[in-house]
Amino acid sequence: MKLISTQIFIFFFLWSVNATAQINVEDSSAQAVTYWNKGEVQTYIITNERMSFKGTDTSELESGTYEVTLKVLDSTENSYTLQWVSNVVGTQADDVLRQKLLEVSGNVRIVYKTDEMGAFMEVVNWEELRDRIDKAIDVLAGMNGDTKGNPIAEAVKKLYSTKEAIESVVIKDILQFHLFFGVKYLLNNPVEMELKVPNIIGSEPFDARLIVELKDIYPEDALFVLTALQQVDEAQLENSVFDYMSMIAKETGGALPVREELKGLKNEVFTVSSIHDSGWVLYSEQTSTASLGAITKIEKRTIRLKEEDM
Repeated sequence: MKLISTQIFIFFFLWSVNATAQINVEDSSAQAVTYWNKGEVQTYIITNERMSFKGTDTSELESGTYEVTLKVLDSTENSYTLQWVSNVVGTQADDVLRQKLLEVSGNVRIVYKTDEMGAFMEVVNWEELRDRIDKAIDVLAGMNGDTKGNPIAEAVKKLYSTKEAIESVVIKDILQFHLFFGVKYLLNNPVEMELKVPNIIGSEPFDARLIVELKDIYPEDALFVLTALQQVDEAQLENSVFDYMSMIAKETGGALPVREELKGLKNEVFTVSSIHDSGWVLYSEQTSTASLGAITKIEKRTIRLKEEDM
């Protein structure tokens, strides 16, 4: 298997598995609900950091900083149509191929819809995003001399060929931004629920546990803070990864995976967001952790309102 194939697989797979905020002082509750107007614009700075650790040693490190312009294209009684335009500010990676991937994937325009409360509904231009991913994979393959039709590259393209895959994996920053909208929360009253989360490498979604909590209310500053912890069922995660790696090995003639080596595979996502009474997110930080034995991979994404917009 050529180097580019391994890098494409690691990048696109490992990172896959992700208003008027009404504050009521009397009952210590808050609800993130959008009352945005058509034409409103906010600018955010997003920083993505990815780190890999083996024991106490850092084996990989890459980061990207992007400026996002978020505009309300339309506002109706039942929905909002939003435009999310991301432009690269700076990138850093351990090698040229990763650096190029960060650059080509950073400049993007996404049009999507939410319901009237600000909860995410769907991506409108998902086919455009799918085509961008295909081109990015081909660019990387070409940089390393791989010919078009490389089985690993084609397998990765297939993972991102549907609207569901685009909406569950490619727009993780948007999903993070809208995570808490549409629900009323009580202070220091954590809510635990079971839910299904997308599984782009398998036929069935993963079972997951989600714990959401309103941590703080600051009426004098017209903002509140929410947290969410999501943990994927470990047995289902192990089975799905084993089946997918087995399929890839058969298609490429590579070595079959050893199930025992996947024991203890874990994936969890922790999010904390500060939301203003205007309905705009002031700051959000999400940390995704995937671990297996001594190896831990962490992705940390921060979203903050640009200072001049505050």
